Amino acid sequence: MDTMKSIFSSIAWILFFALAAAVLVFYNFAYLPQASRITRLREEIAMWTRQVEELTDSLRQHRPGSDTAFRVSFSFDELFFSPESLTVVSQSEAMLRSYLPTLNATPGTIEISGHTDARTTPEKLRDRFPSAWEYGAAAAGRIARLFISWGVPAERIRVVSCADTRPAVAKTDPASRALNRRVEVIVRPQ
Repeated sequence: MDTMKSIFSSIAWILFFALAAAVLVFYNFAYLPQASRITRLREEIAMWTRQVEELTDSLRQHRPGSDTAFRVSFSFDELFFSPESLTVVSQSEAMLRSYLPTLNATPGTIEISGHTDARTTPEKLRDRFPSAWEYGAAAAGRIARLFISWGVPAERIRVVSCADTRPAVAKTDPASRALNRRVEVIVRPQ
């Protein structure tokens, strides 16, 4: 009987060790890789979620108004030799030319709007442009002619004068007035 007991005990221990070995083999070859894969997938999902949130925030910050596909603004001081001459500076031509690929690639109407300050038209130009409306249109028209001469289709361009109705800065000091005298190039989707 003692031998039988010892055989059963040995078989029980052998089965116990075999079961323990099977559990270890299962744990190491089946469970651990799955657990690490699940952990890796969770980390990857978290990473992609963060990137999507960052891109969404970035788009919110950089998206122009819903009615515009593109917008850029230039002060008269950047574009012209002087507000009185409306002659485009060569450096400004290079700067404006750099926007041609964007303008050509962005579908829609290209609106070029001239903005003036609250003062009257410069005295040298008053006989040609008696009002701020005409002065703003002339500045915008000068830029429109450049774009057309560089190959932008004329039917896409619309020249608008806003005169002093949409100031960039509400102050009346000379620096603020210079900021208000500007030409904006806006692409409005159709």
